Amino acid sequence: MTILRACAATAALLCSLSSLAADPASGTLTPGSGPIVFSSGPFLSANPTPVPLLDNGPTCDSPAPACDSFELTVSLPAGYTAAHNADFVRVTMSWVDTGGGASDYDLWIYKGQVDATDGGDTPPFKAASSANPEVTQIVPLADGDTVYTIKIVPYTPSGEIVTTTIEFVTGDNITTDPSFGLLDNPATPGIPRYQNFAPTGVSAEAGNGECNIGFNVHTLRIMFMCFGNGSVYRLTTPENLVEPLPEACPAQWEDVTPLATSGPQPVADPILFTDRVSGRTWASNLTVGPNVSYAFTDDDGDNWIDAGAGGLAGADHQTIGSGPYPADFALPHPLHDNAVYFCSQALVGPAGCVRSDDGGATWGPPTLAYDGSVCGGLHGHVRVANDGTVWLPVATCGEGTGYAVSTDAGQTWTDRMVPNTLAGSGSDPSIALDDDNTAYFCYVNGDGHARVAVSRDRGQTWTDDTDLGAAHGVVNATFPEAWGGSSGRAACGFLGTDRLGNMESLDFPGLWYLFIAHTYDGGKTWTTVNATPADPVQGIGGIWHSGGGNPNRNLLDFNEVTEDQLGRVLFGYDDGCVRDCAKSPLDNPQSFTAVMKVARQTGGKTLRAEHDRPEPRAPANACLSGTRDQFAAKLNWLAPDHGGAAITNYKVYRSTSPTEPGVFVGNAGPKLGYLDRSADPNVEKYYYTVVAENAAGEGVASNKVELPVVERVIENLCVLPGYTLFSDASGDYDTALATGTSAHDLLLLQVAQPPVTDGVTKLVFTLKVADLRTPPPSAAWFVSFRAPNGELRGVRMATDQGSARFFSYTVGQSSGGITDGRFVAAEGPIEAESNYTADGIITFVVKASDVGGTGAPGETYTEFNAGSVQTYGAAGTGAADAIDGMPNGLARQGRITLSPNGQCPDILPDDDTPPGGTTGGGAGGSRDQGRFGGAIGGAALLALLGLLGLRRRIAA
Repeated sequence: MTILRACAATAALLCSLSSLAADPASGTLTPGSGPIVFSSGPFLSANPTPVPLLDNGPTCDSPAPACDSFELTVSLPAGYTAAHNADFVRVTMSWVDTGGGASDYDLWIYKGQVDATDGGDTPPFKAASSANPEVTQIVPLADGDTVYTIKIVPYTPSGEIVTTTIEFVTGDNITTDPSFGLLDNPATPGIPRYQNFAPTGVSAEAGNGECNIGFNVHTLRIMFMCFGNGSVYRLTTPENLVEPLPEACPAQWEDVTPLATSGPQPVADPILFTDRVSGRTWASNLTVGPNVSYAFTDDDGDNWIDAGAGGLAGADHQTIGSGPYPADFALPHPLHDNAVYFCSQALVGPAGCVRSDDGGATWGPPTLAYDGSVCGGLHGHVRVANDGTVWLPVATCGEGTGYAVSTDAGQTWTDRMVPNTLAGSGSDPSIALDDDNTAYFCYVNGDGHARVAVSRDRGQTWTDDTDLGAAHGVVNATFPEAWGGSSGRAACGFLGTDRLGNMESLDFPGLWYLFIAHTYDGGKTWTTVNATPADPVQGIGGIWHSGGGNPNRNLLDFNEVTEDQLGRVLFGYDDGCVRDCAKSPLDNPQSFTAVMKVARQTGGKTLRAEHDRPEPRAPANACLSGTRDQFAAKLNWLAPDHGGAAITNYKVYRSTSPTEPGVFVGNAGPKLGYLDRSADPNVEKYYYTVVAENAAGEGVASNKVELPVVERVIENLCVLPGYTLFSDASGDYDTALATGTSAHDLLLLQVAQPPVTDGVTKLVFTLKVADLRTPPPSAAWFVSFRAPNGELRGVRMATDQGSARFFSYTVGQSSGGITDGRFVAAEGPIEAESNYTADGIITFVVKASDVGGTGAPGETYTEFNAGSVQTYGAAGTGAADAIDGMPNGLARQGRITLSPNGQCPDILPDDDTPPGGTTGGGAGGSRDQGRFGGAIGGAALLALLGLLGLRRRIAA
């Protein structure tokens, strides 16, 4: 143990750094060696270094700011890691708190040998929460001798001696499935199945982490809230709309935010909870310090009551829950059927709770849920059992994870660690409670695995500890959330990946998906499904758990789960991988966004046994949409729940009256679309339905769509504005990066090869954006493509030098190797008639010979895209921020083939390979979608182009 030798109390801060050196200062760990233990301190002053913001870690100078360094060597023989790929090194740091529960120390581990003032190479392994002990692990390991530098940093010290233990942990080998997350769950009877609701009619990226969800069993509406700007949304599922639609259709999203959660004050930890008895929803926004903005509603947000709950409890991670009182509890104010609890904790140490007996209008005195002696730091969401037991899960209890529990309506509490758990995962645990009061403790263990333990005696004993992700190869997990149903039934959802390593690192290679585990036998066995197959909720780049502004902190700290009136699971989360990341997550950069999503169970066994339906059964009804022109009717539909057996075919029916049953037109097979070329253009309106079928038979007919003829204009590459490559939805650009201007909102891209008389072939690109009355500074708009000579070339308008300027360019790449058109390697010539108009039409005119071609008939230009960017730099530096792109982000697709001068044939909409023209196109990604689909529907696009005065074919 190291002590401040011969230092007077008044001069303690002037003692040399050597007085804080680790004892011992270094050590070597092998698979067969015992743990290494070293001591640090005492520490009398905090180290103010903003560690997460620096590449080289904490600054450790003498006499201050102080921290401690230990040099660790992990020594492994050749071939060891291949034979033991699940082994890791666990590092545990603890102290006896003499600061009244307020002391806090952080643990940072860097790879490499460093000196006293340099933290080492990034990224670090860390344990920098408010827990005591702090626990982290070093993984993956490498054969040979690897040196690590361990830094002990006093965050809020009170003169403590800090003890750090380093130990080798062995585990079962892990076999990674190369198809992890990329395959849908099999169509098996009884296995839960999910659809995902994305926002409609509201800002898609207003989430920003920490999503909460509630369900009103009386109105059948979902209440939803994420961090974002404190907004609360009301979702009406399609089958419950005034004019009902199939369940497969999108939900209706409405902003019903109370002023109390979105006023001028800063928005911090949000929480929302809906009582299943009364239907009342409480919404809270923790602002600065212990102040709480708080309101409740009895009509799903039409009206809110501001309860003025400032100063309720601690400063972080508040939670609201409700449930029955204990049977022997004398009600002081029985004005609401259920007791309501509000809990939150200080950033370090204790947590407090208050109870309301009038539905949250007023609150009683606070009680201490835990004081830091057993459990301390962050907690999860409070749950109340049918017998009145109140549970508060806590991330750190002793060396593991645990909970505080009250059996007398929150008047007194007991905190305990769940046996055989390890602290240090960085995730709050969650507790599900079934109708028999069985508790299912869902947590991420210190080794990164998602697990659950079961208690049937209010936490006195725990059994049936199960790895929930093992069947899917999940070895790193985060954000567990649990919910209970009828006797023996519960669900636990979590984000999971199949990759070992430091999950918080920006170079972490794993893709993350939402998994939801279900039990129907009281936790003896669990069925885990991927609720977001083939669509990761976070791409490559990890998930950051601590504070600060790291880009991979986009999902913040938690999600939430509940059930609907039929016992079907509803899981609210933020999707951090969208646009190009979702389309091809292994090939495209992480988007690090936060798009609100709801995963809703559509089939399989539910949380309520009385609502289970026999399976397999015939499919549910699809959600049908379509368009029609003089050539054909184009039908598309969203797949329904398959009923526990794979859908093998969709039958298409057509009628001339909305009341007729319809005549069979054809089979689509398992595809989600059909082109009806037999439609008579002389019939004013047709009415279509589709019916899915599987091994159990034909299902229910879809919604009926009415399709009148909308005449399509035939395009010709030689007639301006030429062929339409892409159309894009209005308002889908990144409003945060665009700083409020719609100049970056891309709508349309067309290309033409006009006839020439001087023998010089030119290409004309017409790019339509929403508004260019005042082009923003330091911005750019571009079209890029693969030229006939194989180079990536493009045309560009930039405002980096004041007024708009035009040029062609050779596409460069970012430091990460990205060549999506944003980056400029070299500028080139462009024709003087290139220009823009205030209403947003940008015209690029360029010689084919200036962009990698010769202009000869038969030359092909491929891999088109268009984008708008902000923070545009000089030549060679490119642009940093992509704001909008076509198609689907900044992907590349489509092609044009040059024709002899002035001899371009018309491009017919139902040709697979139009002569002399294009073979690819629109936002959907295939030729068929390019011609008939896209983000803007036929009627809306016709109106837009009418305003623009542009001649083009209409997307049917």
